[in-house]
Amino acid sequence: MANVLLCGPFTKDNPALRNWAAPHLGTERLAAWLRQHGHYARAHDANRDGDFLAALTSTPWNIIGFSSIQATLPLDIGRARIAKATCPNALIVWGGIEATLNFQDVFDAAPCDVVALGEGENLLLTLAEGRDIWECEGFIWRKRARTPTREEYAAWWDA
Repeated sequence: MANVLLCGPFTKDNPALRNWAAPHLGTERLAAWLRQHGHYARAHDANRDGDFLAALTSTPWNIIGFSSIQATLPLDIGRARIAKATCPNALIVWGGIEATLNFQDVFDAAPCDVVALGEGENLLLTLAEGRDIWECEGFIWRKRARTPTREEYAAWWDA
């Protein structure tokens, strides 16, 4: 059983956007899907539920997902950084329309491990069940690179 926290778009000062975006039905639907399959899943709506740090520290999360729209992306990235610092072993998953259409900006700015393209139910269930992620369609996985060593550079140039 995986513990999954799903975070909807966060708006700070725009009451119209805050009211439009809450409750975030996408994260509520994903959480219900995961619960139906035996996982502990909670949708956290910062516009409605309040204290994000309390949500992060309430459970040892295996997966923390974020859903963004263009207008909320900067605030959502800030929350993702807090999540990664608070729960360093959690897998950070990003979804929603902004991630689908603009995944490179998400990867460039957020501590994101994987982006769900389109609907995220199958991807999240695959991750929660610990199955081979390559069984799933519709995602982009971040493959972090390391800086080559001086020895590697020397061997390449010598060749």
